Amino acid sequence: IASMLKERLPERIIRHFKDFGTVADMLGYHVYLVGGIVRDVFLKRENLDVDIVVEGDGIHFAHEFAKHHDVRVRSHRKFGTAVIIFPDKFKVDVATARIEYYESPAASPVVQTSSLRMDLYRRDFTINTLAVTLNKANYGTTGGQMAPTTILGQVTTTTPWGRDAARYGYPMHVPEMLATMRGVVYAARGSVHNPANYTRTKKFAKAALQKQIDGVGFGFVEILTACPVDWHMDPLDALVWMEKRQTVEYPVGEFKNIDHIE
Repeated sequence: IASMLKERLPERIIRHFKDFGTVADMLGYHVYLVGGIVRDVFLKRENLDVDIVVEGDGIHFAHEFAKHHDVRVRSHRKFGTAVIIFPDKFKVDVATARIEYYESPAASPVVQTSSLRMDLYRRDFTINTLAVTLNKANYGTTGGQMAPTTILGQVTTTTPWGRDAARYGYPMHVPEMLATMRGVVYAARGSVHNPANYTRTKKFAKAALQKQIDGVGFGFVEILTACPVDWHMDPLDALVWMEKRQTVEYPVGEFKNIDHIE
């Protein structure tokens, strides 16, 4: 996915993505690239309309980003959204992963922050939607802290004795969770630690993209990736660790693949 983004998007946009990831790691947030740009990267179409969803406070994320970069922020606190405006007038729309409910008929929605999973409950999945996320079992851009996907026993800078379930909870299996939701039509996990899995992962991505093109519903693909620097491993050893540990905790495959929502 990273190579596709670098190949098909301007370098300045790629830099923005990396900067978004750095700020998200600083805050302990997850940030997702969403919308038509994800689809058009696969289809090799030009699209510079960037939308991101933040698991956390999207407005706080935008203002924190502005502290470290020459940008302006226009926020809409009622809906948890913001627009990041760069000096060249390029804009990025930021949305908080959220849930909405109505206190009375015809009232405006009450908005509360939530996880990506809960955010999906409120969406109309007859609209084409697709999300792709990378799982490298830690927060890589700020030194390798524990992440929701860190494996039990895995050593990180914030779990120097290994992740302990009693203290930190269990790893999060996002595709499996999303597969239980009615509006999700495709959920899969791939890996890129060897040629066979790389080829298989490309098929998962194409299948999810086709669901979006056909307007069937929401598709989600998680991709297991290596992080040799923060795992303190030789790159080849990291690939072996992925095979022996990461793919055991996170099985590769399709968890849901349907052609219509009943």
